[in-house]
Amino acid sequence: MKNIAIHINDSNILVANRSKVLACEPGYALINGDEIITGLDAYKRRSASPHLVINSFWDKLNLEKNKVIQNLGDFSSNAEIAFIQLNNICKKYLSGEENIILIPPTHYTNYQLGLLLGVANECKIKVLGMVNPALMVNDNLLYEDQLLYLDIGLNQVFISSMIDQDLNREVLESNSLDFSGISNLEKEWSNRIAEIFILKTRFDPLYSADSEYELQKSLPNWLEEMDNNDYFNMELSNGSKMLSIEIHRDQLLNSTSYFYNGISDLINTYASRSASKKQFFLSSSLSKIPNMTKLFDNNDDSFVHSLEFGYEAFNALKFFEQGMLDFDKNEIKLLNIMSFKNN
Repeated sequence: MKNIAIHINDSNILVANRSKVLACEPGYALINGDEIITGLDAYKRRSASPHLVINSFWDKLNLEKNKVIQNLGDFSSNAEIAFIQLNNICKKYLSGEENIILIPPTHYTNYQLGLLLGVANECKIKVLGMVNPALMVNDNLLYEDQLLYLDIGLNQVFISSMIDQDLNREVLESNSLDFSGISNLEKEWSNRIAEIFILKTRFDPLYSADSEYELQKSLPNWLEEMDNNDYFNMELSNGSKMLSIEIHRDQLLNSTSYFYNGISDLINTYASRSASKKQFFLSSSLSKIPNMTKLFDNNDDSFVHSLEFGYEAFNALKFFEQGMLDFDKNEIKLLNIMSFKNN
């Protein structure tokens, strides 16, 4: 049987085999009566139908009745919506014969881990085990160093502290920062860009769904430019006319200063002063956030590593095949410790 890893992070729910990413989609759902659309299709329609779109059902995975979901259609809980999305992914990309390694968010409680396993079982997939993504950050043991893994979802930032000792890597603690996810940042930056366009051109790109979608579609490219240049141009169409403005990167960064301050506070809280070196591992999603690596510039004893897209899933499969992940065959629990004895 083929081994497959499914990394549950609602900014990118990722399915991978040993050599490539098979699927990747955000944790969005559009609910309208008995109709439900999940993933990228729901994400694309969030501008046209914002009142029908939700994106916190993975983050707040539970079985409690959700009034927002009930008011939108014939569904009741976050877990039900999560099942529908995961089931859609499994039907589209898996045959049902694969062995699955689940990689849940680092902040999930035991209750949520149990629910995730239940959702997976309802999808008729064979789960070998669950592993903490923070264990996947590096192929080698880093003795005497403090290891910190940071990731970002749609609504939260996650941090985990690890230690390498006695040929093992162990996750010591995990925590999260609420209201600081990709969805929040995109909203803040979109609003700020709209304000600047109004001031400079009197055009409001958030006035219509079409122009709002164009703004959101262009945002990733603008953020990439912003990370490399102090000044950069933004272009949006207004009917048959193309409007262009130049802005300074600080005009956007200042609108989300709370995010960067929150990350700095997390780092200062978890970074141990006694460690000779601090190794920070940033997920690919977090690495794409402008100005992220500059938060570590003032720490001479810190080393920052930006993980490649799908890195956690690829390493989970590799480590399992090398015998480094000791999953319990009788009871599936989250693996928070990994042995390097067979490496």
